[in-house]
Amino acid sequence: MIYTASKNEFYIHLFVDSTVEWTESVSFTQATNFPDYTWGELTVHGNGSFAVNIRYPSWVEPGSATLSLNGEKHPIPTSPVAYLRISRPWVDGDVLRWNMPLHDCLRSIKEPSRVAQAT
Repeated sequence: MIYTASKNEFYIHLFVDSTVEWTESVSFTQATNFPDYTWGELTVHGNGSFAVNIRYPSWVEPGSATLSLNGEKHPIPTSPVAYLRISRPWVDGDVLRWNMPLHDCLRSIKEPSRVAQAT
């Protein structure tokens, strides 16, 4: 699933070049070439007050992610969390842009285990 939503929350789960109609008056266009490039952007089409939640995966290099709203830096946690939540009144043409650099990591799947997951 690329996106999910509830009444006032819109979630971006996957970074995929796409367009989605959320409500009768709001749609989104996501532009990205992930994983070839680690940036993406979401353009809002329409107006309304709601939250946009962007997945902030554990494979992002700690301290390297950036987020901007209409060209202005937006503060985010240094370490990855499940989602970055931006709640505000949105207007037609607002643009969220993110950069989430990848890094290699190795994790144990079950403790104790000899099985590991590489991402």
